[in-house]
Amino acid sequence: MRRWFERVGTVLPDLIFEVTDIQVKGTPAKTLIMARWTASCVLLNGQPYINRGVHFITLKWGKAVKFDVYEDTQTVTLGLDIQFHEGIKEAKAQKIES
Repeated sequence: MRRWFERVGTVLPDLIFEVTDIQVKGTPAKTLIMARWTASCVLLNGQPYINRGVHFITLKWGKAVKFDVYEDTQTVTLGLDIQFHEGIKEAKAQKIES
């Protein structure tokens, strides 16, 4: 996760996440968290970047064991393309996998 956040900080340095809704259900043995959010910044070409999404996070005894992320992937792709063409080569780096 640290590598992913470091890359986001490089590619979209002014990115702001606003959490707009959080729902939690379950027990400490198995907790489901739903976090709805909006991510925004201004891309290097001056164009606004706005992406809305949701994370579903499963915790077991306080440890995150599963992340499902749903967002507008066309918006992500366009933003990465713009940042790459404006000189941030990390925007087209290989996918980070764990």
